[in-house]
Amino acid sequence: MAGGSIAANIHLEGDKKPMQGRADIQARRLKLKELMPDVELMQKTLGEMNGDAELRGSGNSVAALLGNSNGNLKLLMNDGLVSRNLMEIVG
Repeated sequence: MAGGSIAANIHLEGDKKPMQGRADIQARRLKLKELMPDVELMQKTLGEMNGDAELRGSGNSVAALLGNSNGNLKLLMNDGLVSRNLMEIVG
């Protein structure tokens, strides 16, 4: 994906009410320009991104699980260039 790789370990406990879930995700060497090729602001972006996410949540739908999840997100970009407008949007 986007010239790199994404690995994920997702665990859902359907016997709990509401369902509980956790996700551990690792992204490596994602080329930012290729990540969103149809977004004009991304076409001026250079570099690769690495990241890790650890999320825990509960809910009976994907939206509910993500909506009340807690965790950590770490992103690292080496030798890259991100436009000021994109940084303002991300914010």
